[in-house]
Amino acid sequence: MAETITKTELARKLGVTKSRVTQLCRAGLPVGPDGRIEPQSALAWVTTHVDQSRGRWNTSRPGPTPVPEPLQTPAARVNTPCDTSRTALDPGRALLIARARKALAEAKRAERGERRQAGELIETEAVKQFVSQLCMMVRDHALAQADRVAPQVVGVRSQAEAHALLRKDARSMLERLSKAVASSGF
Repeated sequence: MAETITKTELARKLGVTKSRVTQLCRAGLPVGPDGRIEPQSALAWVTTHVDQSRGRWNTSRPGPTPVPEPLQTPAARVNTPCDTSRTALDPGRALLIARARKALAEAKRAERGERRQAGELIETEAVKQFVSQLCMMVRDHALAQADRVAPQVVGVRSQAEAHALLRKDARSMLERLSKAVASSGF
């Protein structure tokens, strides 16, 4: 489910008043049944329907609904030799889009913070450290296995007994790995 925000939050993020957001809602800004607004759809609607040519937030008059332009990532904009879109020609519209993008980025950052706090996200460094420790444990066991098992294998008379000894040693290592993973919290 997409994150939604209130009209007040949208107004704050876009740098306009709540009453202006209410006017935009009456003009067609998509609002959920609970009165909340999805930031991405609000951005798409505003970039399509708000006219900045007169320096005010005038909504375009009813008519055929133009298809919203897809948002470009910064990497996509770098490869464009000359930006001739409407945003490059209209500073007011460019400011509005920049504010909307900033608001969207802040909402995504807040969502990541909530997910991290809920334990759904893990720091990359913690994972790297855990994997490194786990690999060292496996490496140490594999290198020490010959020293540990050789004295026991010397007195073995059959292949089945040697197999049982090696299998027992491998199980012991797997149990240690399992306990290490369980105690790590990952």
